[in-house]
Amino acid sequence: MASKNQKYSYTTTNSLKHFITIRKAEKIAEKNGMQVLIRDVEEELAQYCDVTRDTILMIKRGVNQPSLAVALKIAEYFNVPVEEIFKLKENSI
Repeated sequence: MASKNQKYSYTTTNSLKHFITIRKAEKIAEKNGMQVLIRDVEEELAQYCDVTRDTILMIKRGVNQPSLAVALKIAEYFNVPVEEIFKLKENSI
């Protein structure tokens, strides 16, 4: 079992910002050009995942990593495989 302070040889990256931007554009099209804010999409995603918008923002910026359940819910919201949003990245030594 890994210790609490163990450093891994990998990290994760995500393209959540990209998917939120795409969803914003889709919502604008759905509303015939009416204004939609990124904040609206982030809030909708947060509600869908049963987390706060701050949690979504921290995941988006790469400050926090989502739990497996939240990562799966995010992928489900965007209707894409989880690997399309979250990727492993090897750390250089």
